[in-house]
Amino acid sequence: MNSRNIRHKLLCLYLFIILLSSFFPFTIYPQAADPPVAVTFYNTPYIGVVGQGISFHFILGGFHELPTDFDYNITYGDGQWTYYQLDGYAYPEYEQSISHVYDTYGNFSVTFNVTANSNSDTTVYIFALVMSPTPTMNISRDFTQGETDHFGEWNFSAIQDAINETRDGGYLYVYAGEYHEHLTVNKSVTLRGENSSNTTLHGDGQGSVVTIDALAINISHFTIMASGTHTDDAGVNNNQGFDFCTIDRTIMKENHHGISLSWCDSSIITNNLIFNNSGCGIVINNSTYSRVYYNQIVNNSKGIFFNGGSTSTDIFNNLFSMNTYGVYLFPQCDSQNNRFSLNNFQENTVNAFDGADGGNTWYY
Repeated sequence: MNSRNIRHKLLCLYLFIILLSSFFPFTIYPQAADPPVAVTFYNTPYIGVVGQGISFHFILGGFHELPTDFDYNITYGDGQWTYYQLDGYAYPEYEQSISHVYDTYGNFSVTFNVTANSNSDTTVYIFALVMSPTPTMNISRDFTQGETDHFGEWNFSAIQDAINETRDGGYLYVYAGEYHEHLTVNKSVTLRGENSSNTTLHGDGQGSVVTIDALAINISHFTIMASGTHTDDAGVNNNQGFDFCTIDRTIMKENHHGISLSWCDSSIITNNLIFNNSGCGIVINNSTYSRVYYNQIVNNSKGIFFNGGSTSTDIFNNLFSMNTYGVYLFPQCDSQNNRFSLNNFQENTVNAFDGADGGNTWYY
């Protein structure tokens, strides 16, 4: 075969390939990057004291085997540090804990960034409350207002006055008694009663008894009672979107609503007795990532009422008894991806009504 015939056949083959590709186009795709790494934080908000380390506990997942050489970049209020580089392999649900010492107090929005070898990034935003060493505020009807005892602790006869004088990170201890006050808690503090059976916040039938007006407030060991009867009145009212608040070991009774949450995230409601409220035991409205567990919710119009886009809430190990509705999700609301498990329903007119658009998980 001479060279002319070879060139002719190659040209024909080339033209044939061009013609064929016009009917059967193909694309060479680049190799897909690894998917982002799942990062889950627990026990938020993270709370610490100036000069002492805060430990951030998290779990990595998202690959069958995590690739090597992760970079962990923590960005906080006034700077950044690169904490950690992991060499080797780790399986999903691999637990890690890192710590950082803050030299100033305040509320810090922390950015946690994980970068894989393939440069697929995952970014999670969490919250840290750093407290300054501050004297304990003691409150009793028997104290002289504003005196300081020999331990350097401040004594008050009114709870609101103590709140006004403390700062973020303060600890307020309320001795047994009945306090006829309407509290506005506008600092990130712990407010603790001596005992929920004998330390009472009484609203005298007007307004909300306690209004949450700051992030990361902890309230425990009180009886909170006698709010007003307006639609928005409650024993504890967090309707302005303040996150990371905890209500623990309280008695909520004879209010309109026991506890009302709106537009707030990551609330914890646990170990409370919530009963004889004319409205709802707990209202959850347009709020996410709340946890409600180990409560006794008895003889309310609705035990827990969901409205708006309330999502990703865990409701578990609660007793719902003698309510008109144990759990009520408002019809056609956008409350989805909520989980109900291991709850005990007794003698409610209706144990549970899920009128939401779907997507909630019920294990009872």
